[in-house]
Amino acid sequence: MSQSRYVEWFGIAVSPRVMRRSACYAIVVGSLLILINHGACILDEMYTPECFLQSILSVIVPYIVVTVSSVQATISSQG
Repeated sequence: MSQSRYVEWFGIAVSPRVMRRSACYAIVVGSLLILINHGACILDEMYTPECFLQSILSVIVPYIVVTVSSVQATISSQG
């Protein structure tokens, strides 16, 4: 992949449209994952720093997945 392709890819990834879509999905999916994976810890008030780190990752991972798929779909539709 040439440097210009990286610049194009990153430019699409940080576009407001892609970032907004990724953030919305990350909040919804991440919240569900946090409730599923850490609901008991939250309710029992045993929310440790480890649980906090895992919760952050539960939001970051969907953000990355949606961003990558949005960029790839945009590039594919451009030809």
